Parts: sequence; structure tokens; C-alpha cells
Amino acid sequence: MKRQNLSRPLCILHVNTADLAGGAAKMALSLLNAQRKRGHSVWLAVGSKRSDHPNVLLIPNTTSTSRWERFWRSVQVNLANYGQRVRGIGLWKLSRAAGALANPWKWLDIHSGIEDFHFVGSRHLMSLPPQKPDIIHLHNLHGDYFDLRVLPTLSRQVPVVLTLHDEWLLTGHCSYSLQCERWQTGCGKCPDLNRYPPVQRDSTAYNWRRKRIIYQQSHLYVTTPSQWLMSRAQLRMFNGCRCRVIPNGIDLEVFRPADKRAARAALGLPYEKTIVLFVGAMARLSPFKDYPTFEAALRLLTPDAASNLFALIVGDDASDRMEQIGAVPTRRIPYQVEPQRIATFYRAADLFIHAARAEVWGLTATESMACGTPVIASAVGGLPEQMRGLQGAVPDVPHDLNSNHADEATGLLVPPSDPAILAIAITTMARHPDLLRKLGENAARLAASRFGIERCSDEYLDFYEEALAEVTLR
Repeated sequence: MKRQNLSRPLCILHVNTADLAGGAAKMALSLLNAQRKRGHSVWLAVGSKRSDHPNVLLIPNTTSTSRWERFWRSVQVNLANYGQRVRGIGLWKLSRAAGALANPWKWLDIHSGIEDFHFVGSRHLMSLPPQKPDIIHLHNLHGDYFDLRVLPTLSRQVPVVLTLHDEWLLTGHCSYSLQCERWQTGCGKCPDLNRYPPVQRDSTAYNWRRKRIIYQQSHLYVTTPSQWLMSRAQLRMFNGCRCRVIPNGIDLEVFRPADKRAARAALGLPYEKTIVLFVGAMARLSPFKDYPTFEAALRLLTPDAASNLFALIVGDDASDRMEQIGAVPTRRIPYQVEPQRIATFYRAADLFIHAARAEVWGLTATESMACGTPVIASAVGGLPEQMRGLQGAVPDVPHDLNSNHADEATGLLVPPSDPAILAIAITTMARHPDLLRKLGENAARLAASRFGIERCSDEYLDFYEEALAEVTLR
């Protein structure tokens, strides 16, 4: 890796939907902290601020731009507040109508299936930090907070680095296309308007064309965490941009191996069981994490196969509680914000499951590997790039694990959405604790050598330097 050698400290402004929850938020905040340690002035502008970090700035999307809008916004708020006090459904409907009158173009777009870009705060990004940014680094831009139409103007003022954390910037509305390939030819006739982020009508062809025109009018520096996503990005939307693959990074001082017995004692988990871990924000609701396949796999296990297993599910929107999934005792834990806390869960587990239907880069899988816990992951998206997974017939896992390839393997890759194969993989791996330890050691070494946040941050700083040099020459 080229060493970053910037001649002066930079003012860097990262932009993301939020500062907590989700892989993009983790990466944006981690880069902020790592780049500040390098001596740069770094800020994160968000649509929703959920932490008390002093360098996180809230994008002022609530600022009204006209007397008309200010008037109807005040009517909307007053009706909503009064309706809440008297519990009047009619007043709630009137409040929504007042909101529509405040910005009728926004209302028309939403009801026409056109992606909503009516967010005035995007025009004020350059003035949010205490000094003018030298670089703007954009992350997730969906989530009802950002106006893509500012990209041409923004990219004429400063270099704009755009990191794709999913496929939304490539499609007519969805963040993952799954099996649909219509994004390659301009979308339209969308097979699933409800896929996140949903739209009310099929204007996906218009949305796709509008995005492409915006990119063509902008000067963008595009990065992705995986070559899989980069190949898709360069196919149509960003084929004229300077692009680079920069794998995501994590804090290796937090996510590192430690005593398993101590981790289980701290969490009140049984030491004698083989613990299988599933992590995901709103785990049961995400259509992409594919929690149903994990649960179905547990239900397929016979009492004999499940006799020594214990399932741990972190990220469900529920209180801490015990239940039974099939023959497997299961503990559900609410989403964990504190990195040190979630690292303890990784260390306590014997096996991490990432049964995704779609994934650009499994940050939770990286964190698990760094803590010395091997991974069973779906062979989708960028997952095969970040882990060294054994592939092939799952019943042959013991033979494969004893092969020479097992000296580098960090887990197992399985087909997506196949609970029967996943159930076999879990039971087969769980019956070989020595091999699990071997894979865990491999995983920790791989993560320590490739996935540190300092390495990731320095690669981005190198990319910033190239962008700034290019702007000077233009």
C-alpha cells in the first residue's frame, strides 16, 4: 500500500444517513476517528444524529426556504401536537395534508414513485464545518435526507469521494437488486416496488435515468469495499469515473481475540455449549440479512444434533430473553451500540453465521473474524473476497478442513437461502471443536493483516491526495 504523504492537514467532511447503527454509519464514524488521529480536521454530517460525538453535525433539512413552506410547516406541527393531545384522527390527517401543502412537489414525487430528493440541507454542506472542507466523502445517500441533484455543483467546488455501501446508486429504487438484473438496462417494470427503499409507483426507469444524468454531470471519485460491487458500478453508472476498491476496516484494538471463558462469564452464557451467533440490526425485519434461513436451519436440527448447541441472536428489536427454536435453546439480545460490548459477544461464540441474501461487505463477519471466531457465510456479493471460505459439498467439511487449504481457511461458504445446507454446515462444524479453533486462529490473523481501520483510512487519504492533485491540474 502506498503511504499517504499529505503536505498539510485537511478538512474532511464525511456524509452519511446516521452516525450509529448499520455498516455505513460504523465506517463513516471509524474513518472520522482514524483520520483525526492522523492530524486532520474531520467531521461527519448526518441526516439523523444519534450520538453525542462533538464532530457529528446534523444536516439542517428542517430549515424552510420560503414563507409558504414555513407557514404550512407550522400548521402541520401545531395540528399534529394538538391531535396527539386529543387523539383526533381527523387532525392527524389534516396535519399530513398541511405537510403536503408545505412542499407540493415533494408530495407529487412521492406519490408518483419518484425518489424524494427534496432536502434543502444538502445545499449547505460546505458551510457546516467550522472551515471549508478540502474533501467531501459521501457514504449512504438514501434514507430521506440527501438531494443527489447537488452533486454536480458540489463536485465543482471540491473533490467528492463517493463510497458505495450497497447498490442503491445503481438502481431505480432498491438498495439490493438480488436476482433482478433490470438495473443493467435502465430499470422499469420493477418486480418489487416494496423492496427497501420502497416507492409507491413504478417510476424506476425515470429514477435510473435521472441518477445517471446526475453522475455524468458530476466529477466523482468512486470507491467500493469489494471488487464485486465495483464491477457492477463500472458497468453503466460510473464507467467514466476514477474508481478504487478499498476494503472496509475495523478497530483492531477493540475487535481482537480474548479469553472465551471470560467473555461467556461476563455475558452469562453457558461455557459447555457450542454457541452459534447471528448479528444484525433489526435482524428479523431485514430482507437482506435473511434471518428466516438461519431460524429455519435451527428448526431442522434433530434433538441429537442440537444437544450441544446454543443460539445467540444479537440485534433483534426485543428485550433480552430466552426461548426455544426447534431443539436449540436461544437467547435474544437487543441491538448493541457499544463496540466493546459487541466484541464480547463475538469472542463468546464458537461460530458466526452470516446467512445473507445480498451483501457488499459483511462488516459483522469481519469483526467476528478479528475476534477469532470463524464464519459460515453465504457465497454472495463481496463475502467470498473478505474471507477464505471452504467451498463444495458441506458433508465433506471434515475432509476439507484437514486439507492443505484449511491452513488458510477462515470459515465456510454456503449457498444462500438454503436452510438444509446451512443446518448441515452448522452441525458438521460444531462437531469438530479443534477445527473451529484452527479456523478462528486463521480468521484473526487474516483480519489483523488486512482489515485494520488505520490501513483503510490511509488508503482513503492516498485517494484524497490523488483527487486534490488532479483538481490542481484541471
